[in-house]
Amino acid sequence: MAAHKTWGPFNFLWKWLNSLPIAIYVMLLLALLNALGTILPQEHLVGGMSSVPIDQQYIQKYGQQRWEIIRLLGLHHIYFTPLFFLSLVWLCVSATVCNITRYKRTMREWKTPAVKRGPGFYRADRRGIEFDVEPDADAAAVATLLREQGFRVHEETDDKGARCIYGDRGFMQRWAMVVLHVAVLVLLFGGIYGSIFGNKGNVRMADGEKKTLTLDLAEGKHPLVKWFLDDLPKRSYELSQDTFRIDYGRKLILPTVLQNDEEFSPEFQEYSHYFVKDYVSTLTAERNGTTVSSEVIVNHPLVIDKLMLFQSGYEQNGFLSMSRDGEVTEELVPADMWLSIVTDTSGAPALARAEDNRGQTDKVFLLEKVKAGDLYIDNKLDRHLGPMTVAHVQNMMTNELEDVMLDTEQGFTVSVNGRNVQVRLSERIQNFSIFSYKRDPGMPVLYLGWILMIVGIGAALYIPFHKVHVRVERNEAMLLVSGVRGGGLKGLKKRIHAILTAG
Repeated sequence: MAAHKTWGPFNFLWKWLNSLPIAIYVMLLLALLNALGTILPQEHLVGGMSSVPIDQQYIQKYGQQRWEIIRLLGLHHIYFTPLFFLSLVWLCVSATVCNITRYKRTMREWKTPAVKRGPGFYRADRRGIEFDVEPDADAAAVATLLREQGFRVHEETDDKGARCIYGDRGFMQRWAMVVLHVAVLVLLFGGIYGSIFGNKGNVRMADGEKKTLTLDLAEGKHPLVKWFLDDLPKRSYELSQDTFRIDYGRKLILPTVLQNDEEFSPEFQEYSHYFVKDYVSTLTAERNGTTVSSEVIVNHPLVIDKLMLFQSGYEQNGFLSMSRDGEVTEELVPADMWLSIVTDTSGAPALARAEDNRGQTDKVFLLEKVKAGDLYIDNKLDRHLGPMTVAHVQNMMTNELEDVMLDTEQGFTVSVNGRNVQVRLSERIQNFSIFSYKRDPGMPVLYLGWILMIVGIGAALYIPFHKVHVRVERNEAMLLVSGVRGGGLKGLKKRIHAILTAG
């Protein structure tokens, strides 16, 4: 009677969890989702980068229709979608199952290797050879030779009286593969542990601003882990941005498209010469009596109590100065919006969207981003730049469009309800530094995982593993030598053949 097998569905699932192709597909899917999460700003990370509501940030960046698609597919919180969660769980379980399988197989191979191999085993491998021997062929001499060559040797006699010899050399390579599998599991654990018990996000600070950064472990976490993180204590850091500056450089040569295209006016070309060379914050952080002050530049973070603060971006906002009859009004310059000037209830000039105010003014305009800061040429301070921008001004009567260089002294005139308003830039500049912060307690585990992976890969690549199977029965012998090419295997095969055929 045939023996009963274990439950079919369990075997089927175990086989899938052990499948390398499926694991590769799952890793590719996770890589794709992570890439999308990197390209598309994630809802739980962009909150501190602007004062604009998050949904409006998406609409401004991608438009209403694309935002609806992003929201429908959950691409603005990819790491919280069921697809990402199930893929990650599958990969973790698969890695665990593969580790168990690999360890059991390697331990079995180490302790009780398969020595008794029938003729079918040799004939199924094209590397196996069969040859005639004398009845008194010296199988023991083969075992002695293998030991002299550094092989670990096992000898047994099967039911048919055949003398079977097994030898292996470089078994450390098999253990290196176990270490490599363990490294993958350690890296997964470190990444998940850091994601659960760590924090990351953004904080936006003005020049001279002080702010308390409170890290709540439950904030922005998956509902499955959020419930037990709610009870863990919060961490608070006192941050002070002592100074923040934006340094500019000047391009010697503009791109060809800007030089040759008549669409780009001389004013716009001059404006385009200036670019942000660097932005630097002098930041002070304090926690539990420990104070750290550092100049934070891109790729040079401030570190305090395992919290890293990176310089990741900036905002520079200018103010428009509108003067009429000696009365001056200043307003923040909106970006990417056609504007017009109206008068408020007190008669003072004010900014309005162009489409909401047609017919009351003779001009509408669009302002480029304001530039202001120290100008460096050949890494030497040359002068202070700005504030400056370019205004694209459209005459509502003739529809003519012209570019006007705008700074604190020069500008243009707009007629509002028959009265002239002088438009220039104010001396005021509003600079914001955007810091990305990260506190990841899983980093030591990740470092361990990378060390194990390097050790595993190095040992697996540079320690050759060789196996020798010999079967001697009556007047016939079978020999199978396997392993990487070289290492004297060809010569070893000849010597074994010579020993068994000596007579």
